[in-house]
Formats: sequence, structure tokens, C-alpha cells
Amino acid sequence: MRADITLRGFVLAGLTAALLSAPALAVEPEESCYRIGYRFGRCAAQVMLNDTCARQEDLEMPERCKGLKETEDGTRAGTRELFEAHGLKAKK
Repeated sequence: MRADITLRGFVLAGLTAALLSAPALAVEPEESCYRIGYRFGRCAAQVMLNDTCARQEDLEMPERCKGLKETEDGTRAGTRELFEAHGLKAKK
């Protein structure tokens, strides 16, 4: 009987710790549209240069970022950086 109570206490303590730490893990900052555009531009440039895009960088543009200047600026920056790394000159 005593071991049963100790086991329940141990399980309860573990569940409590897990529940208390779960909200901290779930709250991740949302990636900025500039950063998403940057990743999108880099990946698109890689594909244009017949290179493969890393799986974690290959993404679909979220609706919240479509048509924003911030996203376009990030896309240009990502594309420009990759072109320059390959010795190419991006359009201004």
C-alpha cells in the first residue's frame, strides 16, 4: 500500500512539472514576414540556379505575409545574398 501511494505521488509530481513547463514550450515567437521572405527568396534563387533547397528552408508563403513590403524586402535580400555567393549580380 505504501509503495502505491509513493508511486502516485511520483507520477503526480511528474505530470505537474510537465503541465507547468508546457506553456513555456508552446509560446514561440512568430517568425517575421521579412525572415520568411528572406528564406523564400534564398530558396527560389537556389532552384533557379539548379541547386537544391534545404528542406527546412523550403516553405509556402503564409497568407499573413503575402503582399507586404517587409516580405518583399526579405525576398530581395535573400535572393541577392545567394546570387552574390555564386558570383552573380542581382538586379537592383
